[in-house]
Amino acid sequence: MSLALKRVALFFVFIASLEARLLNCTDLFVTQYTCEEPIISPKTYEAQNCLPNNIVYVTCQVRYGVECEGDTSFVESRPCYYTNGYNYYTALSLSIFFGVFGVDRFYLGYVGMGIIKLFTFGLFGVLWLFDIVMISLQMLGPLDGSNMIVGYNGPRMIRFKNVTTINY
Repeated sequence: MSLALKRVALFFVFIASLEARLLNCTDLFVTQYTCEEPIISPKTYEAQNCLPNNIVYVTCQVRYGVECEGDTSFVESRPCYYTNGYNYYTALSLSIFFGVFGVDRFYLGYVGMGIIKLFTFGLFGVLWLFDIVMISLQMLGPLDGSNMIVGYNGPRMIRFKNVTTINY
């Protein structure tokens, strides 16, 4: 067998081995699979199964014609806003009208600061004004770390994090 014929045979073996390697179904590009949309709660306007770490799991299915290794149906995590029933407009209204008495802090779960505001009349008005600004800018939220309900088109504050994530 000649050297040229061996090279051609090796070339076809190499091409066949490339075609045999399939990606895992969870490693496909975003355009190669579709995911179900999470169920949105009519009370919170957020995903119903949102977890406290602000993710929701959705079921994804590989598109027709895409070949991959493994199960063609898999679960993927998506970002969401976990809420625990605290309303932004309620907290802001309580802060404006009853913040001198610490009602806003009691509502958000800060009992100690609520007692201090109650007995000092909002630290003589200074902490009252500070809380109005902090709640309106959504810098002061519930004690449990959840997000406040702001409505579908409400004034949601987006906090940018200086974190680099590399997706492979």
